[in-house]
Amino acid sequence: MGCTNRRVAVRNALHTGGRGLALVAALSDCWETVPHPPSGKTVRAELTTPNRE
Repeated sequence: MGCTNRRVAVRNALHTGGRGLALVAALSDCWETVPHPPSGKTVRAELTTPNRE
């Protein structure tokens, strides 16, 4: 996956929507969006789990 590390700003803390990509950016190692016609997008993210020894 060709993901990038992008930051997303939450514009207004009181709004009830618009935090999805900010959460993805905060929790993932990297992420990307891919257009999903006719009017949507697919979000792909990579997560790393800690090594258990």
